[in-house]
Amino acid sequence: MMGVKNKLIKKHGIKIWGQPNLKLNKKYEIKNYLKDHRVMAMSTIAALTLWGRVEDT
Repeated sequence: MMGVKNKLIKKHGIKIWGQPNLKLNKKYEIKNYLKDHRVMAMSTIAALTLWGRVEDT
């Protein structure tokens, strides 16, 4: 796990929270991203920024 959680709020809202001091150095798989493009975009940006390997399912 990457340490980032998300939760749908009401009909169109989403809350994302997690560990601010991440050290990524292996392959990560994105699961249960609630089929929301905002969560997938945040995960992709984190991977590109931190040079991690990310795969969505």
